Amino acid sequence: MNNKDLVVDHMSKRQATKYLSKELNKCITQLGLHLSLKTVYFVHALAFMVSSSKVHSSWIQALECK
Repeated sequence: MNNKDLVVDHMSKRQATKYLSKELNKCITQLGLHLSLKTVYFVHALAFMVSSSKVHSSWIQALECK
């Protein structure tokens, strides 16, 4: 387990989601990628599942429709 995992572990779920989104945005910016709406939706769905720790069938369907 690295330091970032430990940091996220001690945060609330809401803070952890914000932190992960921030880290992801940094990576995206560094790579200079332009996201399509579907990719943005995918990221939000992923963040929702991480923050809620539950997998909902509607989100799974959304992830399958790439």
